[in-house]
Amino acid sequence: MNEQKEFLDFDFKYYLQVIKNKIWLIVSVFFLIAILGAVFAFLLPRKYEVTQLFSLPAGYYNEYLDSARDIERKISGDYYNQAIIKELDILNSQKINLRIIKQKRNDAIRVSLFVPDDEIETAIKIMNSLIRQLEKDYAKDITIRKQDFQNEIMKRRYKIKGLEEERVQIKNKISLQEKQVEDNNLRIEFLEKILYSYQKKLGISEQGEKSMFLDNSSIPMEELYYYFSIEKKVQDLKAQNMNFHEINRSLNARERKEIPAEIEINKSEIKNIILKKSYIKNVRQIHKPYASEAPVKPDRKKIIVMSVFIGAFISLFFAFLSEFIKTEVV
Repeated sequence: MNEQKEFLDFDFKYYLQVIKNKIWLIVSVFFLIAILGAVFAFLLPRKYEVTQLFSLPAGYYNEYLDSARDIERKISGDYYNQAIIKELDILNSQKINLRIIKQKRNDAIRVSLFVPDDEIETAIKIMNSLIRQLEKDYAKDITIRKQDFQNEIMKRRYKIKGLEEERVQIKNKISLQEKQVEDNNLRIEFLEKILYSYQKKLGISEQGEKSMFLDNSSIPMEELYYYFSIEKKVQDLKAQNMNFHEINRSLNARERKEIPAEIEINKSEIKNIILKKSYIKNVRQIHKPYASEAPVKPDRKKIIVMSVFIGAFISLFFAFLSEFIKTEVV
């Protein structure tokens, strides 16, 4: 135990002695690297961040015309690069390095671009051009979807118009049949009076039973035939009235209940379609492009701190390396 402690004390004293002997080397290398790091940090061109936030092209409710991932892939790749370069006539630009910033919300995308101070205005133009390219890309799809909804609305409106016309026709039909029933009742009343007079003349009871012949059995067959033909006509008119009543009952149910219910269903569906149509929107800027107030690159403090740590490590490394080489040579 004592031997191990003595060994550790010896190693510690040895390291301290090396550092003491190589202090000027350590300090020189450390300050050289730290100064070089600081100079490098201050020589790097300062860049500002130009940022904008835009919404996804919306279908309806929670549906989108394209996913955020697909749009981000198009922006990060060459999909829009060439179109933007061509529109703005940007020279000496092989690729515009647009950067996607992750968002908590899934209905929007934030894009940024790092540029020097003298290129901020160009970067803002690039951001606006990107929005125009996105709008152009989804405009056709949006037009088709809106037209589909508009066609559905027109179809529903034609349906309502047809139902209203059917309702008017039913009312007219009911009115005509009611008038026909009134005419039939007048004819029945007239014919029943004739029947009543013939009942006495021919000896037929009110219940329609007849004595085929009176005492003298001298009733002409023509009169009997005429009587029964009138009776048959009355029965036919009454049957026709009953049929009209059944038809009118069905037509009234259709006109007063079924058609209004169908009209309301179609009107409600039209409202839903209009609501869905209102949700269809193209890409739009939530925040217009803006530049950061201060440069965001390079991070000078971070570079200087890293150069200090790297300088400390390399200076110690060279100190012990030189000591090791000296020991080996000796």
